[in-house]
Amino acid sequence: MALVCVSGASFVYFQRRKLVVARQQLQTLEELVRLRTSELAEQNDKLEGVNDQLLKASMTDALTGLHNRRYLYDYLENQVAIMQRYLGQLEAGESSHQALLLEPSIFFMMIDLDGFKSINDSFGHPAGDEALIQVCDILVKYTRDSDTLIRWGGG
Repeated sequence: MALVCVSGASFVYFQRRKLVVARQQLQTLEELVRLRTSELAEQNDKLEGVNDQLLKASMTDALTGLHNRRYLYDYLENQVAIMQRYLGQLEAGESSHQALLLEPSIFFMMIDLDGFKSINDSFGHPAGDEALIQVCDILVKYTRDSDTLIRWGGG
């Protein structure tokens, strides 16, 4: 009988010990998962930041800092959608006073620097770049915050 009790006690002890070890392993694994999840979230935040920077760079002229042609395409697509929505409201009979006050409009102006190639040919590309930067600075100075300046050329 004593042998059975010792065997039973040993069995219970080892089972409890296995349970304690299993719980410790589970806690360790849960902590590893928490740490890895935190690391992945941090990496994801960094990647989103880099992606935002890349998107901005892809829509900005590197020389002047103005928006570029790609930005213009997206901007015009958005503005056309606004105009279509407004025209759809008018066609549906929504010509309320408020709708008329919110009538969207687009004004588009393109400026060409005539003879600009001669500046590059005569004085070199660095001088041409500086001239472009100065022209853009003047345009920025005399436009409203609500206006959008875009450099068409320059790739």
